[in-house]
Amino acid sequence: MPQITIGAAQSFMEAALGDIGLPASNATQVAEAILDSELRGHSDHGLYFCRDVIIGMHQSGLINPTPNVRIVKDSSLVTIVDGDKDCVVGMNAAMDASIAKAKSHGMTAGSVINSSYVVATDRPRRIRWKPDVEEIFYAGERGQKRMARLREEGIVPLGEAAWEAVLGMSEEHGVPVPELA
Repeated sequence: MPQITIGAAQSFMEAALGDIGLPASNATQVAEAILDSELRGHSDHGLYFCRDVIIGMHQSGLINPTPNVRIVKDSSLVTIVDGDKDCVVGMNAAMDASIAKAKSHGMTAGSVINSSYVVATDRPRRIRWKPDVEEIFYAGERGQKRMARLREEGIVPLGEAAWEAVLGMSEEHGVPVPELA
C-alpha cells in the first residue's frame, strides 16, 4: 500500500484544487476536510473523493469555487450561513460561529443553506467551556484514534482507489505526484 506524508497529501490536494479555481484559503479548508476523512479511514471521502466528486462537481458547475459565504441569520443561539454553492467553507463558518456562541451560552445551533457539498464536518474541535472543562466533539471514536496515530506517524496510507486518484489528479492538473514515504 503506497504511503505519502501528511504534508505532501495536503500540498498535493491544495495544488489540484487551486488548479480548478479554488482560492488558497478555500483549497486549504477542503483539503483539510478530505485529509481528515482519509486519516479516519473513510477513504470514500478521501483522495478518491477529491478527484471524482469534488473536482468533478466543480468542473460541472455544481460547486462554486469562489463562494460568497455569508451569515443570513444570527441570533444569540442560532447561526444560519448561506454557502453560495460552496464545499466545506460554509459549514466551517457555521461551526466556528456556533462554537463561539456555545462558549458564552452553553448551547447553540448552526446550519448551512445553499451548500453543494459538506464533507468531513465532524472533524474534532476542542471546545473549552470553562477553564477546567474541555470537550472534544467528533464522530467515530475508532476513526479518531486511527487519525491520531497516523498524524503522529505523519503518514497517509493510500488504498488502490486513492492512489489511482492521486495519479489521475497529477496528470489532469499538472501537479507532481507526491514522493512515497
